[in-house]
Amino acid sequence: MVAPPPGKSPHLAKLEQLPLAEVFEPSHLELLAQIASQEDYAAETTLFRPGDEAQWFYAVVSGRVSLTLQVPGRAPTIVASLSRGDLFGWEALRVDSRRDITAVASKATQCLRCSGAALRELCELDHELGYRVMSHAFDRVARDLSDCRVRLVDMYGQGC
Repeated sequence: MVAPPPGKSPHLAKLEQLPLAEVFEPSHLELLAQIASQEDYAAETTLFRPGDEAQWFYAVVSGRVSLTLQVPGRAPTIVASLSRGDLFGWEALRVDSRRDITAVASKATQCLRCSGAALRELCELDHELGYRVMSHAFDRVARDLSDCRVRLVDMYGQGC
């Protein structure tokens, strides 16, 4: 990865290289970079589990994250495998939310993460940013639900 130009936040440089740069205005990326922190995870590190408070929202910069659902009486099921540019932890956009899924770094992974409270505050202050965040979130969550339905049909058959 190329070093950021002098004066440019390293988080901004990383955000600009992700596909979400096409969704947000440069000024919005700058705001997001201000509330972001870089987190590096070794392979097999658990980022969160069901029941954990949903404090953080994530963007995968490199590596891979598996989202796993525990169904009673069955082995844990991977419902999503995320890589560069994927966003996850949408529950953090809701107030007082808890996780209902497990996120594990499948291999060494770097993420940018931001506090859900800070992101909600930015969205409240800049309604255009808020619209773009929520629109992107809705699109992503709708696709994730569709993918999940397909997996459930594969697992349990047509009767689901």
